[in-house]
Amino acid sequence: MTLSHFLQGPFPTFPTLLVSGIVLVERLVAMADELSQTVGVLSAMVDDTAPAHVLEIWAIVLVILGTIVLMSFLMFGPAMSIIIYRMWKSPPQNSVA
Repeated sequence: MTLSHFLQGPFPTFPTLLVSGIVLVERLVAMADELSQTVGVLSAMVDDTAPAHVLEIWAIVLVILGTIVLMSFLMFGPAMSIIIYRMWKSPPQNSVA
């Protein structure tokens, strides 16, 4: 039976609306059950094939520290190179009289 079967006439009555609501809820429950079974199968497949961990802790720490050093160099490197260049081109004058 379809939803249009229950909605006979231009103005549906309360019992027909109630029955159509019940049919709709039953279909939604069936779809939710099917979806939960699909998700269960997919999660079982992922659990069987996925490794316990991607990287060791020491590798993660090294990547983080390397990123900090690299980003610090990229941030302070240009400014330090300008300071070193200016000190080299025009050293400070010792103006002791």
